[in-house]
Amino acid sequence: MITRHTPWRIGVVKFLNAAPLGYGLDRRDDVRLVSDLPSRLASMLERDELDAALVPVISYFRLTAEARERHRRRPLVIVPDIAIAGRGEALSVLLFCRADYPLIRHVALDPASQTSNCLVRLILKEVYAREPHYRWPTPDPAVEDRDSDAFLLIGDAALARPQHDFHHVLDLGLAWRRLMGLPMVYAVWAARESDRVAELSAILAEAKAAGLAARDELARQGAARLGIREDLARRYLCEAMHYDLDGEALAGLQKFYRWAAEQELAPRHIPLVMAGRPDAAGDSA
Repeated sequence: MITRHTPWRIGVVKFLNAAPLGYGLDRRDDVRLVSDLPSRLASMLERDELDAALVPVISYFRLTAEARERHRRRPLVIVPDIAIAGRGEALSVLLFCRADYPLIRHVALDPASQTSNCLVRLILKEVYAREPHYRWPTPDPAVEDRDSDAFLLIGDAALARPQHDFHHVLDLGLAWRRLMGLPMVYAVWAARESDRVAELSAILAEAKAAGLAARDELARQGAARLGIREDLARRYLCEAMHYDLDGEALAGLQKFYRWAAEQELAPRHIPLVMAGRPDAAGDSA
């Protein structure tokens, strides 16, 4: 007798940098794909509206802590070997500055990603000795927050934003690399632990392999959609973005988490637990 399962509910980020990881998932009969912003996908995962989602790494720690508090039986795990990461410039995690760094007093954050909002605090504090006031931008995304000395943009909006009108544009991925000497991990696949998680991991690994092979195609499509140069889109997907959650990337992720926990931007004592691997990937802060 054949047991039929309901389709996997998988949430993928709308941004170009996630395109290689979600490649082909929309054509699978065993997947129901949801496309949205990173922060919204994290909320949907928390409400059990998704079986897996590509979420900011800070969201993984916060959701895991919430699950512990509620004594949930199915903890979150990280799908191994897959991430959105960078070993240098990010090109799409940018702080647009209207003044020199010592004069920055107000910074508008980006509601789309908790990880990048933590990262900008880290870089300004540790590199530039600045602890400005952080605030959310205007509720209307079409109205630019001109009252802030700097504002954070991530994803497609940052990649496509002209930079010539600003005093400085700080690439936070490059700043992290220069500070820590390690990759920056921006997002991971998070899923609820289950006896089918190996099947899910295989589906996502297959999508990644196909997506990496199709990066030239995805760069052409992304350039046309965003109105950017094709060579920029190709450099972004093939050079700036890295998609392996290897040992060096895990070390960078642990470093970032420890700093965030020390600054009370993330809950303490949350281990990295890989799907199908009972041991944690590293110590917890």
